[in-house]
Amino acid sequence: MGQISTFFSKRHNVFNRVLRTDRNRKDLMEEILRLEANKVWSVAIEEYQPQRTINQNSLMWKWETVIGNELGETKDEIHFRHKRDYLKPIYERDDPEFAETVEAVRAVHREGSPELARTLMDKIVRLISTTTAKKAQLSEFMDEIKGEARYLNITLPQPGYAE
Repeated sequence: MGQISTFFSKRHNVFNRVLRTDRNRKDLMEEILRLEANKVWSVAIEEYQPQRTINQNSLMWKWETVIGNELGETKDEIHFRHKRDYLKPIYERDDPEFAETVEAVRAVHREGSPELARTLMDKIVRLISTTTAKKAQLSEFMDEIKGEARYLNITLPQPGYAE
């Protein structure tokens, strides 16, 4: 029996499927052929990008705790700074709508409202999450954190560390 992952996004009214077998592909084609012909449909197919792993997430938080302890900050303060400095640019690069939002805030700054722009940007940073990161995005994010720690001469535990 072929595996297919399907989920429904209420927010966007979209069905998403991960196709792993030829049978999955055939089933999807049959479903497309059953769509009402008198409606206009949008279909987007992209290569599957796995979400970040629980192990990645656990290690990231361990690293941010270690860095926070070394710098006298909380892990949440470190996480906010890392999201601002490293994750936001990754999402800007990879998500055109997100990039548009960030650019709109930059325009507020250029138009003479730097305090408002800073407040809005802080709200954006608080809203972005590593939970939505793809595995490759979180790896890139963690590489940035590792580089910062190396620059600060902070030793970080590696995957498989013993608690």
